[in-house]
Amino acid sequence: MKTTPFDFRKSLTGVVLVASLSIGGCGTVLPPMDFKVLDAKATPDELLQPSVDPIDAGTAQPFTPAAFIPVEISQPKADKLFGLSAITGNDTSGSWAKTQNTSQLLVNGKRLVDPEGSITHWSLMSNTGYITYLVRNDRVEETPDKLSHYDLKLLDVRAPGQQPQKIASLATNGFRHLWRFGDDPTPIQADVYSLTSRGVVLMREDNSVITYFEAGKAPVTTALPVGFKATSFGITTDFAYGRHIRVIQHRGVHKLLGFLPSAQEELYDVGFWNMERGELTAIAKDVVVNVDNEQAFKNYINGTAQMVDSASGPLVITVEDTLKKTVARNLATLQKVTLVETPIKQGHGFDSGFEMKRAGGIGEYHKVWVRFSIANGSMSNSQINDLEKWMREKSANIAQVQ
Repeated sequence: MKTTPFDFRKSLTGVVLVASLSIGGCGTVLPPMDFKVLDAKATPDELLQPSVDPIDAGTAQPFTPAAFIPVEISQPKADKLFGLSAITGNDTSGSWAKTQNTSQLLVNGKRLVDPEGSITHWSLMSNTGYITYLVRNDRVEETPDKLSHYDLKLLDVRAPGQQPQKIASLATNGFRHLWRFGDDPTPIQADVYSLTSRGVVLMREDNSVITYFEAGKAPVTTALPVGFKATSFGITTDFAYGRHIRVIQHRGVHKLLGFLPSAQEELYDVGFWNMERGELTAIAKDVVVNVDNEQAFKNYINGTAQMVDSASGPLVITVEDTLKKTVARNLATLQKVTLVETPIKQGHGFDSGFEMKRAGGIGEYHKVWVRFSIANGSMSNSQINDLEKWMREKSANIAQVQ
C-alpha cells in the first residue's frame, strides 16, 4: 500500500498571509498560576552570558535577494450545500451536491496539473516566480523496506507553457525521508522537510542539523550553534527568497530581584539562521515566554518573532529585551530600528503582514504593515502602513541627529 509524504501543511501555518498574536500575557510549559511582576525593571544578566546580536557586533553579512516575484498559491474553497437537504443512501451530509475538489493546487488562480502523475504536496508559498511540488512516481516499484517514491519538480510559473523540471527524488514511508538531488545517488536523510519555491529544506537531529537544497546548486548541510534548534512550525516566508529560518535557544528561568525564580517565565533567544551561509544573521535577545502548553509556545514564538518577505528582503519584527522593545530588522540589508520602547516590562502586542492585491488572478505584494495593540507606548492602537519606508525614514533621522 502506498504511503504519502509527511504533510507539512498540518504542522505549518500553510499559506499564511498574516501572522498574528497579541502577546500581552502568555508564558512557559508550566501550569498557569497567578504571577505578579515585583520588579518591572529586572534584567536577566544573572542567567547566562547575554547573547550579542550579529548585526550590532558587525559580524552579519548583507545579501542581495532574488527578484521579488510573488506567486499566489491556494486551493479551491469547499462548495456550499446550495440549500439541498435531500438524503441519498447513507449520505447525510449533502456532499453529493459538491463539485469542488479542495485538494487541488491553484497557482495564480488557475489549476496546476503535472503530465506524469498526481501532485501530492507543494511549496506553501513562493516569492521567486517558481514553485516546487511532489509527484507520485508509480514507475518505481515499492521497495522491500516499504518506501514509496516521489519526484520533486520545479516549475517557472511566470509564463504559460513552461515545462516542469525534475530536480530531486524522495523515498519515504511517511516518517523516514531519503532525498537524492540531481544525479547524485547518495541519499540524504531527514526527519522532517519543507519545500521551498526552488528546492527543499531538510531537518534532523531534533532540528539542529539543516540541509538546504536549491535547484542548480549543491546541497549545503550546516549544524546550528550548541543550544539552538530550528522551529519547523509557523513558516511564513519563502526560504528560496529570504534564505532564513527562525531558530530558538532556551536561556533559563527568568529571575526577579536577582534571587527569586519566576513560577512561569522563561527566557529565550530567537535567532535567524542563513541556511546558505550557515550562520546567524540576527538574534532577538531576552524574549520572555509565559505559556502553559506546547501549542501555546509555538503560537507565542510565531507571534513574538514574525517574519514577512518584502521587496527589499525578509523583514523580522520581534518583541525582546524582557518585553520592553519591539524591533524591526531587514535580514538582507541589515537595517535595524526600534519600533517601540517602553521603560517597564509590559509586553507589546502586534500583528504584521503584507498588503495583497489581486490583478487578473495574479497575487501582487506591496507594502508590509504592522498594527499595534495597547501597551505599545506612543504606537498604541496605531499602524505602520509601509514598514520598509518607515525604517528608511527612521534610520535617516537617526543619522541626521548623529
